[in-house]
Amino acid sequence: MSHYTLLVCLPPDSPTTTLMTHLEEVLSRWDENRPVAAYQDFLDGPAAAYWAVPLLRDHGLLTDTDPTWDEVVAAHNTHFAQDTGDPDWIGLTDDGRPYQWSTSNPEATWDWWVIGGRWRGQLWAVPDAPAEQLLHGDPTGDPIHPPVGVDGRRRCDGGPRRLLDFPAMRRAAHRAAEDHWLAWLEVCRTTPPAEPFSHYTHTRATGGPAPVLAYGDQPRVVAAQQAGLVGWNQCPIEEFAGTREDYLTRAQDAAVPGYALITLDRRWIASGQMGWFGFGDDTPTSRATYTRTANTYLDALHPDALVVSLDCHI
Repeated sequence: MSHYTLLVCLPPDSPTTTLMTHLEEVLSRWDENRPVAAYQDFLDGPAAAYWAVPLLRDHGLLTDTDPTWDEVVAAHNTHFAQDTGDPDWIGLTDDGRPYQWSTSNPEATWDWWVIGGRWRGQLWAVPDAPAEQLLHGDPTGDPIHPPVGVDGRRRCDGGPRRLLDFPAMRRAAHRAAEDHWLAWLEVCRTTPPAEPFSHYTHTRATGGPAPVLAYGDQPRVVAAQQAGLVGWNQCPIEEFAGTREDYLTRAQDAAVPGYALITLDRRWIASGQMGWFGFGDDTPTSRATYTRTANTYLDALHPDALVVSLDCHI
């Protein structure tokens, strides 16, 4: 399970009285529970990397150290599937591609969502914004952002683009990043160098001795986390690996767009595909491309178009 932020853009004439119905209709394409016709869902990667290979070896159904897909499919179906109608059955196309029949929505990006949610109050309103034109989500729960910031600015979960102060959000993110960079320099001054998380996951994948848990024991990582410089699923060694200017720019660019955006013409634009436990397949390059594209789009959006911030779960 994972949560992420999604900005949805709605036409200028969208009535707020039917906002939920409109959002449901726009978002329905990406609903994990939307029924679709059965299709061949192909299995990617080499046969030896298939998740069940170790188990099939334990049961004596595979002996080759580098099995082919024909061998893996035969062993899998022997162990897991009774016949071709079994949902666990794997088939092979004429050219040898393995697949399973699926009725899951291949475009799924959410299974439920709420306005605001744990990111309630993420968006900033311009100082003179009429309160009745701003959108607010469910007031219950444990939001990250207060309805009114310490600077007195009103926070919200959406509204007409002209009432949302994107420049102020970016300036604040830039200032916060400057403070974080100085704090990181202090962490580096008082702790020994550390390896990034990717070093430990690579070592584990290649059979090396270093356990992944050792990553979190490094004094520099511990100090950065205790100082609040990164989130629980971020690696400080990787986050601060570039120059100061790179770090400040990334923080400023990421202040508004969230993880994904739905445009007025109903295109889904995102950093990547969100996976389990808050980890997606996004990369530094894909995140930079997304934030640049999303910011350009939002800044050019019609002033009366609605922008709504959602907390999506998948």
